[in-house]
Amino acid sequence: MRTDSRPVAVALLVLFVLTSAVVLAQSRLWAEPYQRALKAIEAKNYAVAVTELERAIAAEPRSESNKYVEGVFRIDYLPYYYLGVAQLELQEYDRARDSFAKARPTLPKGLRAKLDQYEQRLAAAGPVRAPGATSDTAGAKAGSTAAAPARAPNRGFEQHVATAEAALKDRRFAEAVTAFDAAHIADAAEFTRQDLQAKRDGAARAVRGQQLADEGRQLLLTSQFSAAKRKLQEADQLLPGQKTVADALKDIQQREETYQGLKTAAGDDVRGDNLQSALNKLAAARTADPDLFASDNLERRVAFVQQRLKLRAIATPGSTLAPKDPALGAGAVPTSVPNPDRAALRTGIAALLRGDRTGSIATFEAALAKGASGDVGAALHAYLGVAYAAKALSTPAQDVASRLREQALAQFRLARQLNPQYRLSDRVVSPAIIALFQQARPS
Repeated sequence: MRTDSRPVAVALLVLFVLTSAVVLAQSRLWAEPYQRALKAIEAKNYAVAVTELERAIAAEPRSESNKYVEGVFRIDYLPYYYLGVAQLELQEYDRARDSFAKARPTLPKGLRAKLDQYEQRLAAAGPVRAPGATSDTAGAKAGSTAAAPARAPNRGFEQHVATAEAALKDRRFAEAVTAFDAAHIADAAEFTRQDLQAKRDGAARAVRGQQLADEGRQLLLTSQFSAAKRKLQEADQLLPGQKTVADALKDIQQREETYQGLKTAAGDDVRGDNLQSALNKLAAARTADPDLFASDNLERRVAFVQQRLKLRAIATPGSTLAPKDPALGAGAVPTSVPNPDRAALRTGIAALLRGDRTGSIATFEAALAKGASGDVGAALHAYLGVAYAAKALSTPAQDVASRLREQALAQFRLARQLNPQYRLSDRVVSPAIIALFQQARPS
């Protein structure tokens, strides 16, 4: 019985792919930091080279010439040799001796002469330790009480830490972050031993706090107070004690308090019929805090107050606004007009502006039934016609709309009989109704 070999072949293929992937991933762990280290040495950035070579050795401690990386790519992997070179340049002489000792057994002939030169520099730099001694132990010759040389200080690391500490003291936090990062690269083990990461993270938070403070102040310049407040509060949390932040937050708080006071006072003025004062306070509230003004939708209140002021100008005799408003004809309403007629005119127009056409018709008809005449009578007839015309325009039934239109024309004719120069205000009445009014001729 013949068996199908395809599942076995597929399984072998999958195993090969997985194995290749694992090998490739492992090779990258040492090959990539090794290549970065060689570039750092070429750029004379020896502290970076040490860090990268230590990473490579941790992933692959076996040095080898013509070492396989991936595909057909191979390199001479000599991490201890180059680690010794970088340590020598950083004046870490004991470490350099250890690295060169590990490098020599597998070093190609072409580099041994160069290694001899480096070891001559080491010999000139300090005494050679006894065989078997290390830089981190206190080994000594038998019977001797002298301790082995202490671990050589990493001058590059110490310099970076000193720069970082000085920058922190002067509140130059961005510079401190950069210096701490350089110290970590120079000696990661010592960086961890001294617990410098906490200081580095604190400096980074301070940098962000300064950035948020700058962003908040820029938003203040464009009157975006709500967004500025959020930025500044976050800046104060990350970096407390910034005077510019405290001053800006205080200014925003004062603006909010001023806005709330003006808003409340404007409402009191509206209820007391002090409309111009209310309008002025609302304008000042908008200036104090545009964001709160918008979120409270005070534009609607402004429009309401302006509308009431227009109605007052239309219906108030002797008003300085009345001659500019053609709703009552060529001039102001005579002071002899009875107050109830003026009140009815004002009430009826207010109902019209609210969309209450039926209520406005009832108000105008009641006033005219009492015999209103003159300019105010003309205005009552005119706006009664406006109410009829508005209903006609909003009525879908053609016969009803036609009847209402005729009623509007009749009232417009009566208005023009009382005042031939009468004209409607285009600030209150729509263009379509004004066109209808102009078609009416006194009978």
